[in-house]
Amino acid sequence: MATHQAALRSVTYTNSSHNPSTATRTVSFQVTDDTATTSNSATRQIALVSLAGHAKPAVFRAGDWLLRASQSSGVADIAFTYGLPTDTAPLLCDWDGNGSRTPGLFRNGNWLLRNSNSSGQADLSFTFGLPGDIPICGDWDGNGTETVGVRRGDQFFPRNSNSSGFADVVLTYGFASDNSPPNAVLAGDWDGIGGATIGVYRSPGIWELKNTNATSVDDVGFGYGLAGDSPVVGDWDGSGTVTAGIVRAAGGSLVRQLRNSNSNGVNDVGFGYGLAGDTPLVWR
Repeated sequence: MATHQAALRSVTYTNSSHNPSTATRTVSFQVTDDTATTSNSATRQIALVSLAGHAKPAVFRAGDWLLRASQSSGVADIAFTYGLPTDTAPLLCDWDGNGSRTPGLFRNGNWLLRNSNSSGQADLSFTFGLPGDIPICGDWDGNGTETVGVRRGDQFFPRNSNSSGFADVVLTYGFASDNSPPNAVLAGDWDGIGGATIGVYRSPGIWELKNTNATSVDDVGFGYGLAGDSPVVGDWDGSGTVTAGIVRAAGGSLVRQLRNSNSNGVNDVGFGYGLAGDTPLVWR
């Protein structure tokens, strides 16, 4: 009897969907003991919390995209090929506003966007920017769709539609040297009120973030990371605010150390995903 009671206490429920419904589950089960006697049916209500809105790790590796459905070490849950081994500017953004980030490529001013995480041809292609620009994407106007932008020297050029044309805003922020790795230009909803704004990461571990897309000084500045780290940003805890993370090469692998606030401190979540040489990305 004690063995059966212990077994019942250890029953777990797992939902393998990447985007599960959060409706309460009703689970019923019975136990048959070693005398072939079956117990009465027991019923439990199980509440689920969807992690669909949480940012999750991904990497680009010579044309292969490897996406993992949780903030943990392990193998890719979604893997596909898109682009060329020589592509050096992969992005994951919500190009069609459906809530899921999918791949995009920037090649010398040409954008090649795909609306599903699968192999195939670009669903949308257009020109915006110049060869040598740094590509960036974000929901600049807060309408739920992430669109293109480029960084050139110390200027940002965001556009509010995924199409050819002029930038909707031109602003100056940071230094031209912010474009050279491990420094990086960033976009995210740093204050959680909606819409993406710009920022820069400056090695070693200096973060300068703006809450408006306008030429001015930073609104938030803090230290997080070490020399040689690369930045990643995402809504790690599903709070609606995009916060800092760093990726650090260690023993041939990539280790992510993520924080749930844009402030000094230690990581809230840490795990390994990807190999040294991969381009670290974030999806949801």
